[in-house]
Amino acid sequence: RKGVRWLVLRLGAEGCLLGRVQGPHHHLQLLPDERVPVKHPIGAGDAFNAGLLHALLDNQPLDEATRFAQYVARHK
Repeated sequence: RKGVRWLVLRLGAEGCLLGRVQGPHHHLQLLPDERVPVKHPIGAGDAFNAGLLHALLDNQPLDEATRFAQYVARHK
């Protein structure tokens, strides 16, 4: 079977929206992010992507990988 199995939409300060396809079912999950003062937003998206990739390559489940990516972006 081909196609997208999951996606992560970054929603800025609102967190992330995870979408998953499992057979005929589609699941959406909102992962709110911790509100912190923003020192400088440049590079936050790159830090998020790097954290997500690192966690997924470490075989973490998608929701845990996304929470790790949020943490990395917050503390870049």
